[in-house]
Amino acid sequence: MATLYPVLPTLKYDQSSQANYNVRTITTEFGDGYQQVQPDGINFNVQTGTLTHRLLSLADAATLRAFLETNCGTSTVITILNMMEDPTGGTTLNVYLQSYSVTNLGTHFNYTINYREAFNV
Repeated sequence: MATLYPVLPTLKYDQSSQANYNVRTITTEFGDGYQQVQPDGINFNVQTGTLTHRLLSLADAATLRAFLETNCGTSTVITILNMMEDPTGGTTLNVYLQSYSVTNLGTHFNYTINYREAFNV
């Protein structure tokens, strides 16, 4: 069972959030210049990306930080909204949280969180 990403009224994905798709393939080259390319396994297209949260209040930043300290860099699977493929927020994506960074702006905070798609959850 996956853990849900925190839901706070001000915790929205910023427009600078992004997704990347890493496609793994197996390539076989033959002496005559012919090349055969095929997908590497059933989960050959892996989504990685960055979630960005800007101008979080101290309270919301503390909630997010506590969540990240518990779950980032672990084998815990997190369910996030897949806003990159469905901007309405109706689709979820299971991910591993790999790393995060914080920028202190005095009274507010910016967070950047890196993730990788999780399969077979």
